[in-house]
Amino acid sequence: MQLRRFFDPRLFLSRAEAFLMRAEVENIVILGIGGPPGAPSPPLGEGCYLAVVEDVGEVVACAVRMWSDRVIISRAEQEALEYLWATSP
Repeated sequence: MQLRRFFDPRLFLSRAEAFLMRAEVENIVILGIGGPPGAPSPPLGEGCYLAVVEDVGEVVACAVRMWSDRVIISRAEQEALEYLWATSP
């Protein structure tokens, strides 16, 4: 497994969108972080965290912290969540 961090919401979504769309309703908040199509990327708050966990090149988990101390984590297998927890700051 590998953790990939992003510092631009649009780049994050370009990597994570296909995975997140498998459960669009569950992941709607994460999917909305890039703002409306064609709009500039929203400003990132201090401490922003955008990450995907990949396993053999496939996204298997996502985590987002944009403007607060709250983190949103996608549904994922236990192994991916444990890896995310172990490798996140």
